[in-house]
Amino acid sequence: MLIAPLNAFPWVLNGLAEAWVSLKRIQKLLDLPDMDPDSYYDQNLAKNPNVDVVVKHGEFTWDKALTTEEKQKLHAIRKKALKDKGRGKRSINNSDSSPEHEPDQAHQFYLSNINFTVNKGKFFGIMGTVGSGKSSIFSAILAELTKTDGEIAVSDLNAGFAIVTQQPWLQRGTIKDNILFGKNYDESKYVEVLTACCLTEDLEQLPGGDLTGVGEGGMTLSGGQKARIALARAIYQDKQIYLLDDIISAVDANVARQIFQNCIMGILRHKTRILCTHHVRYLMYADSILVMENGTITQQAASCDALQTARCHFREHLAASLKGVNFKTRPAEKIGVVGRTGAGKSSLFAALFRLSEISSGTITIDSVKISSISLTALRSRLSCIPQDPFLFSGTIRENLDPLDEYREPEIWSAINNANLIATVRRMGGLDAEVSSGGANFSAGQKQLLCLARALLHNAKILCIDEATANIDQATDRQIQCTLRSAFRKSTVITIAHRVQTVVDYDRVLVMGDGNVLEFDKPDLLLDDPSSHFYRLVHSE
Repeated sequence: MLIAPLNAFPWVLNGLAEAWVSLKRIQKLLDLPDMDPDSYYDQNLAKNPNVDVVVKHGEFTWDKALTTEEKQKLHAIRKKALKDKGRGKRSINNSDSSPEHEPDQAHQFYLSNINFTVNKGKFFGIMGTVGSGKSSIFSAILAELTKTDGEIAVSDLNAGFAIVTQQPWLQRGTIKDNILFGKNYDESKYVEVLTACCLTEDLEQLPGGDLTGVGEGGMTLSGGQKARIALARAIYQDKQIYLLDDIISAVDANVARQIFQNCIMGILRHKTRILCTHHVRYLMYADSILVMENGTITQQAASCDALQTARCHFREHLAASLKGVNFKTRPAEKIGVVGRTGAGKSSLFAALFRLSEISSGTITIDSVKISSISLTALRSRLSCIPQDPFLFSGTIRENLDPLDEYREPEIWSAINNANLIATVRRMGGLDAEVSSGGANFSAGQKQLLCLARALLHNAKILCIDEATANIDQATDRQIQCTLRSAFRKSTVITIAHRVQTVVDYDRVLVMGDGNVLEFDKPDLLLDDPSSHFYRLVHSE
């Protein structure tokens, strides 16, 4: 009589665990303070029919909603700080106010003195360094920040927005379900969107086409494919205002160029487009550009030519099947892996870390088959800097050194080499809290934390999967120098779509459709105009 209940008991525990997670998510939503759109948006500013978004003297924070008394106190402190500094905008690095007068300032991120106008049907660009507040501008437009001062207005709130974030969100279901997202199916429009987002070739390679299941969070797709499906969904919804958060960094140079031409400057040409990116070559087409730094707008111009600095880079994260792959690396060799979307680059890492077992062939490290050793032993000797960074709820120290193996000076050294020391100090040091999934860090800062973790571990084999995808070019350059010096005695395998990143590597592995197309020294491949690598370099 007890056999059936006992057999069902593990399933009951699993169901309870899933229910608990769902309950906590619902509780987190219900615990959020109510937001009245009428008090957040000032629609009197949006009376101009030629304007879609306008912000005047905006002050925004990620912190909890402030009481009227707290707002007045904070406003007085800021006013005094501005007067003391003798300038008209506040930097988040300003530490003149003491903690006793301005509580928790070290843990708050502010957008300060934000002023800009986005005209209807125009292309508006936003650029800046890591953690400068680019994505927070979108959050402010969407009323996801607390407005402490100033005014913001949107032309038609009832029409809604279309947003594509740095980390695409996909629902469980088919690719088609994710693109339609409840809209009626229009075949001609659907095909046009697939073509504009360069998804046609990908769907042809998938066994189920657009009826292929994407899994929880799009786990069955590559990073580039997830980004393009999210973009296709946004375009298919046919909104007036499009918020595009660094969508170009998720794909290779050729696909990026096609997406920009076919989507941003093509199918969306009559829409209002706000694009956050490091790619200056695309911002040159923008009608207006602003530059963010430390939560403030430092420059604003009608074209790229009027800006003082310009930074750009390309990145991608992909996963596909491998077919008869053969290659061998030497000790401390630096290998660059390049190829188009779906070429199978990230699958090399999946096989090396045994995230999925290979069906034939062998992988050896120092003549030892990785299939013959435990997963713990294998993965403890490898380091990976992924494109989708992983941070858990805890402190910065726990995220960098979860096993408490390193001394504090070593941790600070890794943070400094990863260009994060100012951010960590501003948050309160190594014991500052990290929200679940790193929600209180920007995408670029999360990647830098993963870099610091790898620098601390200092493994003999380092796998870099587009580690600087959301980082400006100046920071990227510094990180590349750090990687070359810190891992000079390690074997480094780097997936890159900005081919210039790997041209000085020892050898380059060019992949296509799960196969190795070329594997040789980059200078030899560049001397051959018929090589795939030569065409990749000259296509940028």
